[in-house]
Amino acid sequence: MNNTMGRRRKHHKNFPPHLQIKKGRFYYVVMLRGKPRWFPLKTSDEGEALKRWAEVESELNSSSKFDLSEIELETDTRITFSVLKKRYIAEEITDKADSTQGDDRRRADVLEAKFGKTWVHKMTRQEIIRYHDSLRAVPYEANRRLSLLHHMLRKAKDWGYLTVNPADGIERFKEKRHKLKLTVDVLFNKIYPVADEMLKRAIMLGFHLVQHEMEVKRLEWSNFDLEARTVAFTRQKADADIPINFSEDTMLVRYMEHLKAHRKDLSPYLIYYHTKVGFRSYASFRSMWERALVNAKYEKGSFQFKEIRHLANTTMKDEGITADKRKGMTGHKTAAANEIYTHPTAKDTLDASRALGDYGPSEF
Repeated sequence: MNNTMGRRRKHHKNFPPHLQIKKGRFYYVVMLRGKPRWFPLKTSDEGEALKRWAEVESELNSSSKFDLSEIELETDTRITFSVLKKRYIAEEITDKADSTQGDDRRRADVLEAKFGKTWVHKMTRQEIIRYHDSLRAVPYEANRRLSLLHHMLRKAKDWGYLTVNPADGIERFKEKRHKLKLTVDVLFNKIYPVADEMLKRAIMLGFHLVQHEMEVKRLEWSNFDLEARTVAFTRQKADADIPINFSEDTMLVRYMEHLKAHRKDLSPYLIYYHTKVGFRSYASFRSMWERALVNAKYEKGSFQFKEIRHLANTTMKDEGITADKRKGMTGHKTAAANEIYTHPTAKDTLDASRALGDYGPSEF
């Protein structure tokens, strides 16, 4: 008998249990009914194989109903939510505003705690609805998490991990609308006079350009053409270019001339502070705003800086500017989005009642 018949299988690296390589391709190998079954991981890359092995191991450890036969079906498109989250964070949020990135990362972490070990292709509409319903007590946060999850699964569909987005069409909770308390009298006659110089700039630019704090604090002199009386910048959240012709805004024209005449520093920013390494734009106006409220004899939190944008948009509405023109200033993509910043005022009923004034009987 020839003891040399056949060749011993060449010893490979010390891969983790069940991971083996054959002819340059990786497999997940298990014993089923006394026989080895080789489930292809569909890759020859060791790093990718280890990642897919870890996903299978994770699912096997967390689910007694996992069907190993599914490994054979396009393994390269089977990923857990944790893997999807990692790719989404790396590729989809880096161009967003810093504050938005922070919110997305925080919410993605919370979603991962819930769905992390779940295979994306096994996520169901029913479990997403149940999760959303569990957050009914905090509708704003619930809706933002659902929106992020919907977008993550939409990208999963674009990347080939899904054929249908299970979060499509899930109804959001109704949110309590922000009530506008700030008035032009309070803003310009009470808060503005006692504000720091840089906050005064923020108030004027925020109101007259109808912008959020994120855009106001980044405004640079290079954004303005003071001869043409125009300004152009990008709204970070929507990545939308916003050109504004303010030549008819006589107050802003005068104010920009005032700033130019009193410019002492070579800071590129209109609103800035000094550091040892140069000029910096503010991370937030909160401390300046709260200080101004106290100086104006209001309690902290009585009004918020973000209300300035609401107030400006509502003031335009009161002056008869239609939603399609208002959104040209605000950068909103739809009139419906602009309506969030439009609030009822006493002038609404005044104008409405005026329309009814000519109607009635000839004699009382």
